Amino acid sequence: AKAHPGGFLGVSGYLALPIMDLPFDYGFGFEYDQLDYSSRPVTVRFPDFQTYKGELIAKNQAYGVLPFLRYRPLDGGAVMPYAEVFVGARLFMTRSRIELEYDRSMSENYQKVDLASAYGVATGVMVHVGKQIYLHLRYERSWGGRATQVDLDTIYANSKQQVGFGTCATNTGAWRVHVGVVGYF
Repeated sequence: AKAHPGGFLGVSGYLALPIMDLPFDYGFGFEYDQLDYSSRPVTVRFPDFQTYKGELIAKNQAYGVLPFLRYRPLDGGAVMPYAEVFVGARLFMTRSRIELEYDRSMSENYQKVDLASAYGVATGVMVHVGKQIYLHLRYERSWGGRATQVDLDTIYANSKQQVGFGTCATNTGAWRVHVGVVGYF
């Protein structure tokens, strides 16, 4: 089995607008996460109780749109800490392929798209490094709905030499650490 680059790596962008002269911003966060891009060995069970080695190739991605409300107690200084709450949705795209090692033509593809709610809290700090440019460090904890994926314990082949499997739903909550650069106008 080969490991591929990827897994819990993403990019995000935020548009924050101040609420009059208050220490609050509102806005939207947009996220893309490469959750998994890998291959791993699996065991495929046949009806005659024989088992063969196979390979699961998985590519899982998530896209999020998260409106937020942010509290900034210190505005415009060299260091700007903040806390925020957000609520929105994430779209999870799962693509998997299972192949038998001895016969690559015996394979099965799985594609699924799940839309899940997402809500959470975040805290961060922006540190001034240049004219209207800040280094941004953020910790986020989110909760949400469920997404579907291949259940590794249910992979089988039937008497017609077709590969199959069951699925399972997993929670989509996560924690994230963001490091980036912010233009603050």
